[in-house]
Amino acid sequence: MVMTMMVGTMNEHVDKISLTVSREELLNRLGRLQASLIQADLEGMFALPLTDRFYFSGTAQDGVLWVPASGPACLMIRKVYERARQESPLEHVIPFKGYRQLPDLLRDLGVRKVRRMGLALDVVPAAIYFQFRQLFPEAEFVDVSQGIRTLRSYKSPYEVELIREASRILDVGLESIRDYLQEGMEEITLAALVDARMRQEGHEGNLKMRRWGYACSYLLASGESGSLPTCFESICPGPGLSPALPYGPSHKTIRRGEPIIADPVGSFNGYCADTTRTFALGTLDSDLIQAYEVTRQILQEIERSCLRPGARTGEIYDLAISLAQQSPFGEYFLGSGESRASFMGHGLGLELDEPPFLARGSTALLEEGMVVAVEPKMLFPGRGALGVENTYLITAHGAERLTHLSEDLILIDR
Repeated sequence: MVMTMMVGTMNEHVDKISLTVSREELLNRLGRLQASLIQADLEGMFALPLTDRFYFSGTAQDGVLWVPASGPACLMIRKVYERARQESPLEHVIPFKGYRQLPDLLRDLGVRKVRRMGLALDVVPAAIYFQFRQLFPEAEFVDVSQGIRTLRSYKSPYEVELIREASRILDVGLESIRDYLQEGMEEITLAALVDARMRQEGHEGNLKMRRWGYACSYLLASGESGSLPTCFESICPGPGLSPALPYGPSHKTIRRGEPIIADPVGSFNGYCADTTRTFALGTLDSDLIQAYEVTRQILQEIERSCLRPGARTGEIYDLAISLAQQSPFGEYFLGSGESRASFMGHGLGLELDEPPFLARGSTALLEEGMVVAVEPKMLFPGRGALGVENTYLITAHGAERLTHLSEDLILIDR
């Protein structure tokens, strides 16, 4: 069964997007994975994490995916088998009740003994890892998480279309702030209104992250909230509503004359796009306006000179730092002291925190087909945060911007 959804008129490239991955697309992904398994001298791997399993099977129904180094993959579903059969184009989809069945199921597939087996050990719980060691005592388990994440960093045309739609949803959401923003409203109220507007456009709201124990929905902060550091790996995370989730919008009321930084993430059929814009009611102090212009110039210079195949991501970070230090605001770029962020951008896809990372010391190279968010921002202690961010597709000749809202500082006078 093929599920499709009509998309908005701003997306000129497609009239509708299939929500079901094609068999051709899936076999291409599995083929690249199997080539990497052969190169690593592995007989096969189990895809256990939800994101990896969805990427290689086309369904998020509960189960495991066995991928041999050669031959067809087999999707084993615990719940719900009927939906998995509808959603996945894989030929071999079978029901199973639990991990203890796996050795017998592999034998039924003709796999008598596995000498070296891959698991994504960056996120597979230790309890499951030890259970697999008991189930397959003769196997050596090898961490394949980095290889999987690298494979997923190259986006197919189908994946790019999904990210385009997520980007369109983001543009609509950020543009709606012009209508909703009022003096005296709480940050959380504004964030909820924008989130609702995005959901009307198809935003799923549930954003996946690779980092263990972390989730993200919408970062929005006004005034001093934007400069408050916290544990979350974001340049300006905001204080959040409680110590239990200490990042994101808070109950702080929005005032005239302070920067309001909105950093939502749009999601469509699991794929993310990321954009930041800075707003204010009335105007801002002249130095903050000047600082915002510096962040915009940094973004434009990186887009012009760095976002191309072969660019080293760590050098992009270094260039941004150098450009900021040439301005009067270098000490505020990406935070200050121990709270200064060691990154200025990241990959996007099924997870918000995908490689490549535009980070200090990174030797990774940008390559055609990657999608990255670039986010130069400044944090002024006690005054707030400001900056700009776009999502880009790396092409053979440079970069294509996928988010299209104006990069101007947005001043609203009412």
